[in-house]
Amino acid sequence: MTAARETGQVTFGRPARSCFRRFACCAPGVTQFTLLNAIETRRPDSISRLGEILDIDRTTLSLLEKAGLVHLGKAGARRKRELLLTSRGLDQLRAAYPRWQVVQDRLEALFGEGELDDLKAALGKIQP
Repeated sequence: MTAARETGQVTFGRPARSCFRRFACCAPGVTQFTLLNAIETRRPDSISRLGEILDIDRTTLSLLEKAGLVHLGKAGARRKRELLLTSRGLDQLRAAYPRWQVVQDRLEALFGEGELDDLKAALGKIQP
């Protein structure tokens, strides 16, 4: 028995690494994919807002800007600046979708649709 099991701790290391490894072959990795996808689909009105949505700090998001994957739009209401993907960021996101779909398909095959929905619901309870 592992130390985590003996103490009742929940760990996601091995399963998470297995899923994330599918993204490791080329850019973006799973973290960047999550960020780029959230920017493209949610169109946050500021870096701060995206940080709130994904529960990450501004420093992490600033790295995307430094990497040339995102840029800030013109100042709008209350000096907020929309976060937008650059063409490079959009290209990386589009290139990652097939790998993301492979992971989704494997999870559905492993769990089945009902169990996967249950897993998503259970993991959703962890978020604040």
